[in-house]
Amino acid sequence: MEEKPNEKVEERSEGKNSRIKIGSFIIIVFILLYVPSLIHWLYGETISTDIVRIGELEDSVNTDGYFVRNEEVLQSPFEGTCIPEVGEGEKVAVNTNIATVLKDDSDSILEALKNKELDIIKAKQEKNKNTEIFSEDIVKIENEIGDKVKLVIEQGNKNSLLKIGQIKDDIDELIQKKATISGDTGSTDTYINSLQKEKEKLQLQMRMNTRNIVSKSSGIISYTTDGYENMLRSSAIKDITPKFLESIKEGKNINFTGSKTVEAGKPFAKVIKDLDCYILAALTPSKAERYKVGDSIDIRINEISKIIDSTIEYKSEKIDGKIILAFRVNQGISETSGLRKVNVDIISKHYKGYRVPLNSLLNIDMKNMKAKVVLVKSNYATIRDVKIKGTDEEFAIVTSLDDKTKNGIGLYDIYVCNPGNIQEGQMIIK
Repeated sequence: MEEKPNEKVEERSEGKNSRIKIGSFIIIVFILLYVPSLIHWLYGETISTDIVRIGELEDSVNTDGYFVRNEEVLQSPFEGTCIPEVGEGEKVAVNTNIATVLKDDSDSILEALKNKELDIIKAKQEKNKNTEIFSEDIVKIENEIGDKVKLVIEQGNKNSLLKIGQIKDDIDELIQKKATISGDTGSTDTYINSLQKEKEKLQLQMRMNTRNIVSKSSGIISYTTDGYENMLRSSAIKDITPKFLESIKEGKNINFTGSKTVEAGKPFAKVIKDLDCYILAALTPSKAERYKVGDSIDIRINEISKIIDSTIEYKSEKIDGKIILAFRVNQGISETSGLRKVNVDIISKHYKGYRVPLNSLLNIDMKNMKAKVVLVKSNYATIRDVKIKGTDEEFAIVTSLDDKTKNGIGLYDIYVCNPGNIQEGQMIIK
């Protein structure tokens, strides 16, 4: 049976419509998936992202600090040269010999003493040399003297006084001969003795020109003095003003191992008597309000790159527009023994966690310590709530708002650096 023309036309029309529908669907999917990306690639900008990492922040104030200590000043008895016996920053006990001070003319005495020692050594060497050269002759003479002594005993037994006298004369002659050969005639010994007496006189002069400096207290030695030792004492903390602290100039930390010139009656060293000392800082009221007496505070001394523990022992009223804080410290005393004015960071709090830039956070609420962050999940933006643990001028330490849920922030998550116009679910091209 033959097909009718109308049926064939209808079948072709239906197949054509089906192909059109499939093609349209593919085109629509292409447009939905690729055209936005193409347009963004052609006309848009790539959104900047970064990875969440672990970091640290601190709530701190940078300022000048001033050491206040109880110090025993050591003065030079006369003008001359100081030779240290104890190094800078070392601990000493009571009655420890800290240094030796020599008068200026001690150098010439030392030189004369050295030369006199050389003269004595040479004289003794010459004497020993003569003894060694004629050692055999001396042995023979000593044997003869021994024989003569035996004869004296024999003649003594016979009561022959005349012969004894003659033998004694022979013995004296032999002794003199031995002395001549050995160089021990008395003149050599006399010369050596005279040199020895001259040496003793020089040693006496040296003792008069030398003074040992002894500590009266135990503590830590420093060879840096600045004239503030009697003013910056623990008992005077409440009388110290911000203007006085600001007038203190930064000194040099002297650390020498050789010698230094000293002046009569002038300080040249000091003993820091107490292991507890203070660092004073003058802060504006807005910065000082966060601190109170009894607080435990970390202090970073930037000159030695070291963080030490401290306790706030004193907080003044407002003086000259500032408030003085006294931090009691008992660490780093040896390393800072020669320092008076230092640059410090007063660290009240320390935070550790996920560190992100402040400008990567949305809706920052410092009162409730909350914010939002835009994370990138499978190339799409997702906005998460976070808890702010702490901030500085540039960064924040954050954590998930609710640690019990997974809808938060995690290590190595990708976040948007500048999320101002980003919407939830927006495609992100990194």
